Amino acid sequence: MKKHLTEIKWQGGIYLLYFVISLIQAYSEHPDIGVSSSDFFGVLNVIFSECVMVNILGNWLLVKHPPSKNTKKFLLYLFTITCLFVFYKYLTVSPDYLDVLKSYNGDQDESSLIFFIFISIINVVLAYVVGYGVYSVKKIGKMEKQARKLENEVNAAKLNILKHQINPHFLYNTLSYIYSQARPVSESLSRSILLLSDMMRYSLNKTDEQGLTLIEKEIQYIDNFIEIHRLRFDKEFCLIFEVEGVIGNEKIVPLILITFVENAIKHGVLNDREHPILVRICIDKKQLRLFVENQKQIGKKDDTSGIGLNNTINRLKIVYPEKHNLEITDKPNYFAITLNIDLNDNKTMLNS
Repeated sequence: MKKHLTEIKWQGGIYLLYFVISLIQAYSEHPDIGVSSSDFFGVLNVIFSECVMVNILGNWLLVKHPPSKNTKKFLLYLFTITCLFVFYKYLTVSPDYLDVLKSYNGDQDESSLIFFIFISIINVVLAYVVGYGVYSVKKIGKMEKQARKLENEVNAAKLNILKHQINPHFLYNTLSYIYSQARPVSESLSRSILLLSDMMRYSLNKTDEQGLTLIEKEIQYIDNFIEIHRLRFDKEFCLIFEVEGVIGNEKIVPLILITFVENAIKHGVLNDREHPILVRICIDKKQLRLFVENQKQIGKKDDTSGIGLNNTINRLKIVYPEKHNLEITDKPNYFAITLNIDLNDNKTMLNS
């Protein structure tokens, strides 16, 4: 609301200045009579119509139907708006204009009308230029706001990493000790600790110069994550994990797929053998496809529901701009995602 008030204020200031200058011009043309009521309302009508045109073009047409999105629809709307504007001007100010033009063109009303239409179209062009300026300023402001938001998120992420940074050697040694102590007590417990150790090692490992890691390691990380949950829930855990295609030496941004698997396990029904959670990864011709589906649990969601998923979606936009496609199916009892990533010339914007 504050943003809209700011725009209204500066537009109001511009049109008020335009109004005052127009009245001064009208007064200078006949100082003996002064500014008549027809002059006053004529100028007011022109300013009102120009203001409406600028906002229709700058705040609606260019925003909702930009030429880059659909050129034919944009031109159709622009033509329709221009015709309506000229018709409105003809109904409201045409007689005054024609009287003035007759003094230049004699009694050639047709020429006066053509010239009036020409002048009206020039007004539309000027309104479009001003409207485009309004649209551009708002777009730049929006981009700057998004840039500041992204910068704050990056700084918060860096701070969060520093807060939770642990000496890897201490972590591995501690987990190895816990593993050795747990092995005589419980095979499943010791196995879980070993898997957790491998997952922690992968998450702390360095990536290459482009911030990428082998897809094979990413898949192994997901497999370890799933196996920990199998050990946790035993026979009650119903999940199918499939990997298709030739993995080779293909690389990917690390920990970009796991969120979708975590989301399915966190919010999905785990013990339905007829509708198990399905996780499928397919690699074919430099294209990676992840498909995850699950039946939803019935009940209240926690406060953090959707945060991790939204963060991953934003991360995909940053590291794979124009190189990924994410489709989400969200129904009352069913949730699924299909993620396609183009691995050709695999370069990311950030070392994620």
